[in-house]
Amino acid sequence: DFKITNSSKYKPTYSPQKSVGTKTAESMEKAADAMNKASEAMKDTVETIDFFEERVKKLDNALSLLDTNLENVQGSFAKNKLIDAQIGLNSEKINNYTDAMAMYTQKANEALSKLPSDIASKIKNGDVSLTDFTNSEEITKAIGEYTKWADAIDSCKLELAQLREELEKLELSKFQNIVKDFEDMRGFHEGTNDILDAWKNYFEASGDFVGQGLFEAQKIQSENMLKLYEQEKEELVKQLNYALNSGRVEIYNGP
Repeated sequence: DFKITNSSKYKPTYSPQKSVGTKTAESMEKAADAMNKASEAMKDTVETIDFFEERVKKLDNALSLLDTNLENVQGSFAKNKLIDAQIGLNSEKINNYTDAMAMYTQKANEALSKLPSDIASKIKNGDVSLTDFTNSEEITKAIGEYTKWADAIDSCKLELAQLREELEKLELSKFQNIVKDFEDMRGFHEGTNDILDAWKNYFEASGDFVGQGLFEAQKIQSENMLKLYEQEKEELVKQLNYALNSGRVEIYNGP
C-alpha cells in the first residue's frame, strides 16, 4: 500500500508552453518590425537622394533660362557673360554631386560595417552577390542597402564626368564667340575692300585715271584688318589665360 501526501519536498512544477497561435503572432510582430526598420532605412535613402536631386532640378531650371537668354543676345561680350553664369551654375552642380557622393559613400560604409569583414570586402569588390546569402536576413538586408548606395555613388561619378566635360565645352564656346565677332568685323572691311577693288577695276577698264584717294582708302582698310587681327589675338590670349587659371581646361602636351 502507498499513500499520497502533500509533502512540500515533492511539489509539482509546471512550465507553461506558448501556444502555436501565440508563437505565430510573435513571429508576425518580429517580421513587421523588421519591415518597418527596412522601410525607415529606405525612406532615409529616398529622402537623402531626393534632397540632392531637388537642388539639381533648381539649377537645371536656371540653366534652361540662361540657354533661352543666350539665343537672344548678340556679341561675344554679352554671350560670354551669360556663359560665365552657366559655368557658375554647372560648378554648383559639381559641388552638389560631390557632396552627394560623400554622403552616399558614408551610407555605403555604414552598410558594410554591418557585415563580417571578409564578406564586406568581397561585396565591395563585387566577388559575391545578394543571392549568395539568401539564408541570412541581416546579411541580405545590409548587402541590399550597400548596393543601393553604391549605385547612387556610380550615378554621381557619371554626372561629375559629364559636368566637367560640359565646362570644357562652355569655355571653348567663349573662344568661338570671340572669333566670330572678329570674323564679322573683318567681313565688313573685306566687303569695303571688294567695293574699292570693283571701282579700281572699273576705272582701269575705262582708261580713266585711278585717283590716289582710292589707294589710300584701300590702305586704310588693310590697316584696319591688321588691327583687328592684333585685337583678336589679344582677346584670345586673355581668354586662354583665364580658362587655364580656372583649371577647367589644360594644355595638351601630347602622349
